[in-house]
Amino acid sequence: MHILEEMYVKGCPTKEISKLLNRTQNAIRQRAYNNNLRHSSQNGNWSKGGYYTTLINRIQDEPHCIVCGIKDFLTINHINHKWKRNDRDAQKEWRYWLSQSKEEILKHLNVTCMNCNKILFYNFFSRKIDSRRQRAIERIALAYNRGIECFYCGYKEDVRILEIDHMINDNYKRQVLYTHIINMPLDEIKKHYQILCANHNKWKSRLVGQ
Repeated sequence: MHILEEMYVKGCPTKEISKLLNRTQNAIRQRAYNNNLRHSSQNGNWSKGGYYTTLINRIQDEPHCIVCGIKDFLTINHINHKWKRNDRDAQKEWRYWLSQSKEEILKHLNVTCMNCNKILFYNFFSRKIDSRRQRAIERIALAYNRGIECFYCGYKEDVRILEIDHMINDNYKRQVLYTHIINMPLDEIKKHYQILCANHNKWKSRLVGQ
């Protein structure tokens, strides 16, 4: 194992690795992502924020997705699918739930992975995939000459879970992005986009920042 990878796995901060090996922090995170490495501080939970992580551990003694059972990529699922739209309101909400008894919390919240959370959301509201999003995903798959699946883990059971990953952040808004990809040359698509499941898109965003 390369010294960079060894330091990362042992939990050395990326800032310190960057100084020692004269590499950018993004380059270190990208290498970790490419080699499926996990920083020791991540502990299988990709959620952000102390309130969020504390709440997950309050809900379950050994956090795992209640649907598929995996212990990675965890998030909080609102059983009645009410949620807050900005971080400030979300922090107030997490503080509120942490002040409640476990029995009360379990009436409203549970823990799932990102993939299962998305499936539950779509099923609760009986939603189908947007037709333009479907065409954009199919276009990306065609560019890579691959099936419609997560390019990292191969997930393909439910196309609604698949997300368009920006390999280069182009700041396109959702509906404009779909049209842009549909009309984009295939060789250009390969330079900018790939397909990931919700779990691995979240993972890559956490590691690489895109």
